[in-house]
Amino acid sequence: HGYVVDIQGQPCVRTKLEVYPGPDFVASSFKEFMVLGMIMTAMPAVNAIPAVVAAPPGIATYNDLPLIGLTGAAAPGR
Repeated sequence: HGYVVDIQGQPCVRTKLEVYPGPDFVASSFKEFMVLGMIMTAMPAVNAIPAVVAAPPGIATYNDLPLIGLTGAAAPGR
């Protein structure tokens, strides 16, 4: 299970991403497990907020923003 990314080029890159719940995660239904995917989907947009706020007025694309990475530690209840 997971996602495999295979890039052919110089250099070639192959990576596998597996998503697991944290040790304190409790779920009893598929719907509750879907929360993990929703969090992963939202993370890039949430982490981009400071760069978007700092950008000049107008439409900002990924080309206009700096490289967006993790800006803080994830914590339960956030």
